[in-house]
Amino acid sequence: MAGYRGIGVVFARRTSRAARVETTVMQRLPSATRETFIKANMSCWVPIEHATDIFDVASSLMYPSSTNAIRELGRALARDNLGGAYRHFVRMMSVPFLIKQNALLWRAYHNAGRTEVELFDSNSVVLRVHEYPDLPERFRECMCGWLEQAIVMTGGKDVCVEKSDIEPVHKWHMTWR
Repeated sequence: MAGYRGIGVVFARRTSRAARVETTVMQRLPSATRETFIKANMSCWVPIEHATDIFDVASSLMYPSSTNAIRELGRALARDNLGGAYRHFVRMMSVPFLIKQNALLWRAYHNAGRTEVELFDSNSVVLRVHEYPDLPERFRECMCGWLEQAIVMTGGKDVCVEKSDIEPVHKWHMTWR
């Protein structure tokens, strides 16, 4: 079972509490995942499946009118991760540079997978994750929202992030102007 840093779970717990849906999130999670939701801290490793279940349940309750709630959660997580003290640095980055840094940081947040970035032109880049066959589809969808918001935070407009679910390589193609 692959692991993911607890920072996203802590964010989901904090934001579900603020949205007054934390109790409902806990009720809807299986007992092992509920323990992860309650006990995770920002630096611990949690099973990727638990993080995905938490994101899926919490997002559906926090963004009930969204057509893609888990992507909304990904956007909010990016604002949280890249806002604050990093906000000014992110605005000075180019999108390709930001995506390359994201790829380099992958191992800090995931204990599986190998990343690569391919720049197609000045407004199109692909992020690939190899050697992570059990990366859940819902987590990959959440990443779409994270990547989309990160690009917006650099000043990108008309951002489009599409994931490819053709395994064994997971791919996110990003375009912007």
